[in-house]
Amino acid sequence: MPDSHTIHHAYLYSGPTGSGKTKAILEQASKLLESRPDRLDSHPDFFRTRLAEDKKEISVSEIKTFTRMLSSTPVVSSRRVGVLEDGDTMSLHAANALLKTLEEPRGSTVIFIAARDKTKILDTILSRVVEVVVTQSANVRSETPEEQQARDVATQVLASAKHGRLLGLEKQYEKQEVHLLLGAFEKLLRDNMLRAYGLFDMVTDSASPQGETKGAVPPTMWNVYFSVIEKCRQALERNAVPKTVLENCILSLPQV
Repeated sequence: MPDSHTIHHAYLYSGPTGSGKTKAILEQASKLLESRPDRLDSHPDFFRTRLAEDKKEISVSEIKTFTRMLSSTPVVSSRRVGVLEDGDTMSLHAANALLKTLEEPRGSTVIFIAARDKTKILDTILSRVVEVVVTQSANVRSETPEEQQARDVATQVLASAKHGRLLGLEKQYEKQEVHLLLGAFEKLLRDNMLRAYGLFDMVTDSASPQGETKGAVPPTMWNVYFSVIEKCRQALERNAVPKTVLENCILSLPQV
């Protein structure tokens, strides 16, 4: 968890259903409020809203209530924490209401937004939050031997690409192997992001030291990297030649 000097006023956790993004958010919220995750909903400085089961979108009135509660002075903690689940289901008016709060953040308030599809979030909101892409379940799970090998190869390939070479691509890769490598690239980038914001306890590669910054991707390039990986994944699904997809992916990634 970042220290008090690196905590940002708003975070967006994006990922598919079952990725563990909400659990990850609640774990961070509990640390900020020095409470247990299962006791957050009864904490006086914690507020959560989500899409109602009988609704298709989160309304402006719900967001206004959410932000109004967060604007109050903390009761027992040094800050107030708000969690907005299903953030990609906000109506346009609701999103604009949230934007007003993000444009004038209070130093004692931290907002976490969870979304399955971040493309449905206003660009003006995206520009005011720290994005965390959750690509796997937050439940502790050991990597399979295949995933471990893919991570090792991905690390080697990315390191060699910085020097104008493509080591580790001598063999012919099958479609599933390239899928694993693309996932490994994504995990390495996600770990890079988490380390940059001090969220070391969420890093998937526990073997790397907490202070590791060598080869770090600058924040301005994170979206570019994720976009390249996703386009390569789509090409793979269109039955492009696996090795060609992998080579194009690596060559398209900006070198730092």
